[in-house]
Amino acid sequence: MILLTGATGSIGSRLLPRLIDDGHQVRVLVREPRKLGPHRVDVQITMGDLRELRDPYMLRQAMRGVDTVIHLAASIRDQPPHPVEELNGL
Repeated sequence: MILLTGATGSIGSRLLPRLIDDGHQVRVLVREPRKLGPHRVDVQITMGDLRELRDPYMLRQAMRGVDTVIHLAASIRDQPPHPVEELNGL
């Protein structure tokens, strides 16, 4: 199982269909599943926001059964109360 963060972003939205086409099982960690478009039915969805890094339950749910993480989620500016380095360095 691959966990993909940033699946609705610029790179993640291009990588996701390739992973699916290659036969990988993919779980995505997203805030808004509708942004996945037609790929919603092809992946496991974990709802969450990486800006809430203090939520251990969300991270445990996302990581359960995962053997590979592709971390593409990033922020380009600080969003209180979490500095940009906290998300980008996850």
